[in-house]
Amino acid sequence: MTARPPYHVAITDDWDQSEMIGEYDAATRGVAYEPGGYLRASTAEGVQEVLDTRYRDLDLPLTLVTVDPDALRADGVQIEPAPPHGARIRSVLMRDGGAAVIAATPLQRVDGRWLSPLPETSDAASDAVAAPDPHVIAHPNVLYVGTPAYLVTSVNPDGTANLAAASSSWALGDMLVLGIESDGQTALNMAERSGIVVNFPSPPLWPALVRLSRLTGRDPVPEAKADRYRHEKDKFAAAGLTPQPSDLVAAPRVAECLLQFEAVVRRMTPGVAGSYFMVEAEVVRVHADRSIVRAGTDEIEPTAWHPLVYAFRHFFDRGAEVGWLPSSRMAPRAPVFE
Repeated sequence: MTARPPYHVAITDDWDQSEMIGEYDAATRGVAYEPGGYLRASTAEGVQEVLDTRYRDLDLPLTLVTVDPDALRADGVQIEPAPPHGARIRSVLMRDGGAAVIAATPLQRVDGRWLSPLPETSDAASDAVAAPDPHVIAHPNVLYVGTPAYLVTSVNPDGTANLAAASSSWALGDMLVLGIESDGQTALNMAERSGIVVNFPSPPLWPALVRLSRLTGRDPVPEAKADRYRHEKDKFAAAGLTPQPSDLVAAPRVAECLLQFEAVVRRMTPGVAGSYFMVEAEVVRVHADRSIVRAGTDEIEPTAWHPLVYAFRHFFDRGAEVGWLPSSRMAPRAPVFE
């Protein structure tokens, strides 16, 4: 959407003189460039205020210059906000042939007051002299914006346990959707033996995930992983973790994880790129350490549970609570916010 234009009030003689020299460089009445080479401008809402405060006593003809913000920005020209209704334009406005100028309109003086021809309405969503977009074009190496890391256990063909670290997941109802690499032992096990456990580690366990990050249960190691991974039969030992029997599935739990979901794989859908599966798994039993369960209930105490958060290849604790939904059964009251 095209931005609304900023406006500059010029003394007509100065504006007309710019026709001869090919540029206009007055910051405002009687002032050349401000430090840094800026011109002053205003939103439509601020033009009348500028006329009343700076030009009320001036009898010389005035011209309202309409500036093209898109043309300025296309040329790399900065438009900086100057609240509440002002802006500074780091540019020389060209009188003739300059794409930065849309129009130059003579102003009328009525009963000793200069009048703005512009409506004094505010539209913050499309205001041209609002702060420049603080966003830049980014090219992150990964798109892990911050989700709980987890350890998924599965059963190998010989009945031993496989353990793998992962971070792509979401939950809806009793279903988990996991992002699992297609060339790992975990995916092979899930396709043939559906019982798994999704174990959620706490922040102190992050070194275990690092130890697992370059290990694979595949033997031989797939060619695509050969330069980064090595085969490890006993990943529990390699990670310094302890297997714990499950109740309903054959895959073991990770004893050190405070939250453990026994689950059954219901569907595996190949991803578009072919390098991963979207695994839908139904949670059939939840195990939680007593330290994260609210006393007298069987529900997780949100303030006690600290998942290990994985964001852009770094590990974090989750930080302080900032709010909750009205539907929370653990909240002390309805949320209050403005």
